[in-house]
Amino acid sequence: MSSEARSGRTLRERRRRRFRCLFLLVLLPLVLELGAYAAGRVLQSKWAMHVDPLRAPKNPLATSYTHYLEIRHPELGWPTPQEFGSGDFEPDGSIVVPFNHGLPPDDWWISLYGDSYTYGLCNTDPAHAWPNELATLGGHRVVNYGLGGYGSDQAHRRFVLNAERDHAEVAILGHMSEDITRNLTRLIDFKNGGVQSYAFKPRYVLDEAGHLELVPLPTLSEEEYLRVLGVRGPALPLEHESLQPGGPAGAVRLTFPFTLALLRNLGYWRFQSRIGGFPEYLPFYDPEHPLGGYALTREILEDFHRRALARGQRPLVILFPDPMHLRHQRKTGVDLTHPLAEDLRSRGVDVLEFSRVLLGFLGERPVDAIFCDYHYMPEVNPLIARTIYEHLQAQEKR
Repeated sequence: MSSEARSGRTLRERRRRRFRCLFLLVLLPLVLELGAYAAGRVLQSKWAMHVDPLRAPKNPLATSYTHYLEIRHPELGWPTPQEFGSGDFEPDGSIVVPFNHGLPPDDWWISLYGDSYTYGLCNTDPAHAWPNELATLGGHRVVNYGLGGYGSDQAHRRFVLNAERDHAEVAILGHMSEDITRNLTRLIDFKNGGVQSYAFKPRYVLDEAGHLELVPLPTLSEEEYLRVLGVRGPALPLEHESLQPGGPAGAVRLTFPFTLALLRNLGYWRFQSRIGGFPEYLPFYDPEHPLGGYALTREILEDFHRRALARGQRPLVILFPDPMHLRHQRKTGVDLTHPLAEDLRSRGVDVLEFSRVLLGFLGERPVDAIFCDYHYMPEVNPLIARTIYEHLQAQEKR
């Protein structure tokens, strides 16, 4: 081979090496970033990575963020006062219970507080919802203040605000397994990706003595709201907020560099649950969890009990399991809210647990047989009503 040919070959080899170096320095990171972005989108589809809340309002009553601030409930966030007396709502803001119609207003047996599991209208109509079934069994008025998306903190707050209105003999607060995480946020959009939109809520924190201290609804400009979401910079940390991006629960937005976002996402509570195959809220029921959800939730439920007694009412706390809870219990034999129930009972709180009741009702059927869209199927409603009725009857005889 001539020196000229050798020189040409050497030059070509240098060019190939330079191209490989260029690929490693530029194209490979680009490929990694594209792959990380795709992986992040997959994680988001499985709720294993933070999903930016939607900013288009889902509530048809709110046409903009400014309009939302004008119409939202000043203490609770939702329902808006404009909804009272229409659709599912009675004029006092309670949910329609058909059996009540025609009964005298003072014939008030039970008042209900809680989330959508107490609201009871998911997958059914008012006549077949469990609150109406319960009223029919008892033959007296059951007034339902449960509402979708509530934490047990909002339900407690609604009970407090109803002090002058609520004259029921029995006051019931329903706590669904997931509510422990709702109790740690001031914006429910951080949990559901904006299904409600503009869904600010009050929350409680514990003071130095371990008592509830109210943190009211945030009042933010639209610019501040977008900064709290993280979709506009600079990011604005919201006081007493656990679930926002960059917060203590490990939420991370899918932003460039995407590989770094994926690495940071390893600490996200929902990612860890998907990898570990356990309910996403299970770690929060550990009394030693750093966010303190267990102690806070226990105090909310116990404070409800104390306030009801002070009003001359008979309090009852109900623990409703969701499908993740029941699947985990059937798989492991562990009822993740039972220690909370026992803790409350040791403090004198009357607690009714539904996890074993529902597993017994299921028999050999899969857990999903009694759920649709995360809520109980209509066939469960008579069981709930009958179990509550029998529990109250048994307690009366003691």
